[in-house]
Amino acid sequence: MTQKEIPLQDERIKYLGRSGILEDEVVWDHSCTGFEINFYGTGITAMVEEKKASGNRSFYGIWVDGEKVKTEELIWGTNKLVLAENLPQGDHTVRLVKLTEARFTRSSLTEISVIGDLVERPADRELKIEFIGDSLTAGFGNLTSNPNQDYTSATQDGTQTFASKTAELMKADYSVVAVSGWGLAQDCDGNKNNVLPLAYGFTDHFRNLNVWDFTQFQPDIVVINLGTNDFSSKVPEEFFAEKVQSFSETIAAKNPEAHIVWCYGLATENGLDAIQSAVEGVTGVENIHFVRLPLMNSQTDGVGGLWHPSIKSHNKAGEALAEVLEGILSK
Repeated sequence: MTQKEIPLQDERIKYLGRSGILEDEVVWDHSCTGFEINFYGTGITAMVEEKKASGNRSFYGIWVDGEKVKTEELIWGTNKLVLAENLPQGDHTVRLVKLTEARFTRSSLTEISVIGDLVERPADRELKIEFIGDSLTAGFGNLTSNPNQDYTSATQDGTQTFASKTAELMKADYSVVAVSGWGLAQDCDGNKNNVLPLAYGFTDHFRNLNVWDFTQFQPDIVVINLGTNDFSSKVPEEFFAEKVQSFSETIAAKNPEAHIVWCYGLATENGLDAIQSAVEGVTGVENIHFVRLPLMNSQTDGVGGLWHPSIKSHNKAGEALAEVLEGILSK
């Protein structure tokens, strides 16, 4: 079989998350961006350009026919990723997913080559969920058990968070917009410019990259997990409540058919009552809910970097959230 290059705009490619589809590249900055491809053949490669955003580099997970086969750390500049090779000639599915977040790592797909040919685009799942959050949603430190370990991209996996677990259990396609250290009204240092509402409308706020086209992904549920950084920097409760109201209005306007679900409590219960009160006080927005997540238990479930949740804690929270969301959808 011959190797052929596939145009990046080929409609048989299923792009994942907030993939920024441009003329000559597809921007993959946020966690859980990537693609899924069905093809008939024996192998597939991708060229990915790694941009220097910090001292950390992107990590990608590769799945072949439903099984994760490897994780790749990129180098600065051009990377040739051999996603699959020497497969038995036939039908195969390959999934390439960015594991690391936009604040620290940024990259772009520039080429796809297949030994064989693409076949029908992977089907969209019936349910779609968007997750908005901070380091908890991005998977900060979930690959280490050292509570003193500061951020490194090697210790982060966005596909092993409460968000990804929820999507897995609910058999949903999902998108993630998450930035470690940021909040709803202010970040962990009290900076009111580092907040998710300012990033939400862009494909990638850090690159100042074009306004996101919300028609690309219309979720049935939008899950927001914010407040940890706000209350760690002593945000005034009234100010936080104002931001809950305004951001809920924005989300509802962009996703008019979606349930809006605020959740909290995985890493800390600091500010829990204020957050729940703010959500329950929202006016003019339909289908809005608050969910209390199970608090991580470092004694029984371990801990991640800088006292973030372990994968075991993430899984428990994902299981609890999925159960509540199933109940919301059944009403």
